[in-house]
Order: sequence, then C-alpha cells, then structure tokens
Amino acid sequence: GEVLLALGKAEEARPHLERSAELDPDRERTHFQLGSVLATMGEREAAIEAFGAELELTEDPKIQTMAHINRSMLFAEGKQWAEAAGELEGVVYLDPGHGQVYGDLAGFYLRAGDTENAAKALERGREAGFNSASHYYSLGAMLYRDEKYPEAVEAFRASLEIDSDLARSERSLAAALEKTGRGEEALEHLR
Repeated sequence: GEVLLALGKAEEARPHLERSAELDPDRERTHFQLGSVLATMGEREAAIEAFGAELELTEDPKIQTMAHINRSMLFAEGKQWAEAAGELEGVVYLDPGHGQVYGDLAGFYLRAGDTENAAKALERGREAGFNSASHYYSLGAMLYRDEKYPEAVEAFRASLEIDSDLARSERSLAAALEKTGRGEEALEHLR
C-alpha cells in the first residue's frame, strides 16, 4: 500500500491499506497512509478520521505533527476554521518553535471570528520568531470592524513595528485612533 501510494496510485493502494488496518489496527503509520489515500481521493471526512486514528496510536512527534497538519488542511477545505485552528494548536504544542504555523493558526482563528485567540497566536508566534505585519493588520481590521477600537489600535501599531512602511496600517491606525477620541494623534499618522 505504501509503495503504491508513493507511486501516485491511491486507488490501488487503498484496499491494501484498509486490509492492513483491519488485520492490525494498532500498527503505526497504517492509518496515516490510509488518511493520505483518502485525502487524495477527496474523501475528506474519512481522511480526517484516519489521521485521528493515527494520532491515537503513534508517539512519534514527526508523524503526530504531520497528522495534525493534514487534519488542519482538511478542516480548512471544509471551512471548519475553529477545528483547523485546533489541529494547529496540536502542532505548536508538539513544537512551539515551529514559527510559520503561527500565521496559519492566527488566520484560522480570524476566519472563525476569534480575535482573542488570533492575537494570542500572533504573540506566541513573535516569541518563536514569526513576525507578520499583514497578519497584525488583518487582526486590527477585524477588531476595528467589531468596534474594538483600542485593541485595533494595538494591532495596527504591532503591524507598523514590523513594517513601518505599510501605508494601510498607518491609515487604519489613524481611523482607530480617531474612534478612540485621539484626533491629533490620528492626524499625525495620516500625514
């Protein structure tokens, strides 16, 4: 099954991997490989389940990380943003220094409408070396939309700390400052 999958023959690999899982349901990597086949074949829910079964079996952090990432992508395909974020939380639990994951994690939280956890993800990302002005800008824009102007000010400021030339962050910071009654400061940013 693994060889057929590696050769890009998912349909042919499937019965072998299913039989392997049937004969030895506790064998590591079988469910992971089966999840890969099912994902390739467009069977999202079954693939999520197979990767979940692998997570219950394996203690190998590399396989756990990949299973979480695969589940996250599958949940994102179904626009299940909170679930996708939950899987990436599993990745950063296993490897807090996995910098790039924080951007995706914050993005999923934002799509789920969870600005609080998006902000926390970005802060944890900064500690791990991930800095993204555009992610902070997106957070600020959502906070502004939700009329959380003081929090939006902080997000736009963080965006500008990372990239001081980001004009849209300057304009948005000015708008948020104006909403908090700080018109003079807003004018400075508009200039």
